[in-house]
Amino acid sequence: MTSLVFLSHRSVDKPRLRSFVLRLIDRRVPVWIDNPDEFNVDLPRHEPRIEGRKFAGVIDEGTEWPKSIDEALMRASVFVVFWSNAWVRDRVILAHEHGVALARSRAGTARYFPVFLDDELSDDLRSYRAEIHDDYQAFNLARYGHSHWNRLLEAICEASNLPHLGGVDRNSRREGPKDWDKIFEAQDRDDDELLSCLLSIPEGAAVDSFTVTVEIKQRFARATTPTTARGIVGRASSAVLRSLATEPTNTQAFVVGAYDLRAPELGLSDFWASAFDEACMLGPRMVAALLLSAPTAAVRGAEAKFAEVMRRLGDGHE
Repeated sequence: MTSLVFLSHRSVDKPRLRSFVLRLIDRRVPVWIDNPDEFNVDLPRHEPRIEGRKFAGVIDEGTEWPKSIDEALMRASVFVVFWSNAWVRDRVILAHEHGVALARSRAGTARYFPVFLDDELSDDLRSYRAEIHDDYQAFNLARYGHSHWNRLLEAICEASNLPHLGGVDRNSRREGPKDWDKIFEAQDRDDDELLSCLLSIPEGAAVDSFTVTVEIKQRFARATTPTTARGIVGRASSAVLRSLATEPTNTQAFVVGAYDLRAPELGLSDFWASAFDEACMLGPRMVAALLLSAPTAAVRGAEAKFAEVMRRLGDGHE
């Protein structure tokens, strides 16, 4: 029997988990979920459905749900307990699923990741964690948002021995190396040229956030406005999606969405710092797409520095 990633959560919290579950599916994580149909209630037409066949296990019709859950708890190698105040009304189920997760983690037979959907848990839930001596550091999605969603995703994949993005052939549609010095000297690129450049960069795993220097980020900040900044992110993301061999179920696993970032009106330096941090989490191709979409004013006088980063993206993630 294969190992599973068990997501312990309240059904009312499924809307808050939907995008993340789609990302897990794109990464080919073997997720066990109780009732996937609940993700599709009142779903807008443009949103992809979450089908039961995408999971490693669900509660099938005509089966006893307590028995199915217990079997999944025994098979799981990773437990993700999504803590929210909705659990106050169902402490019995929480105590059962969380208790197994904690016991198996302490026994060394599984990993346990606590996740806060609500920043301030009720006194009742905080007391329960203290009583059972749950001292595991939690991911705080309510406080830290997208960055902790990404860190949680990477932690689950690492614990599941899935270090790389799934969904496409990682080396598909690859082209040979480019002369990045000449490309950045020429500067302006149409969409086809941008795509050709991206195809020489692997999709790869996460990139060290220090790969893109502070100077380059500041150049983006000085050369853009809130409107053009969003446009650059949008163009770069569109180019990455065009470069993929197959269309992903959920684009968030591959590209940066401007809506995921700090509003550029609040400060372009912070906007570009967050844009490149998110791009680094997604892999070298998304980072390359942003660099190749840079306005001329950002690149002028720093062509060699942009070219060097591109060489690192191409050479260091084969």
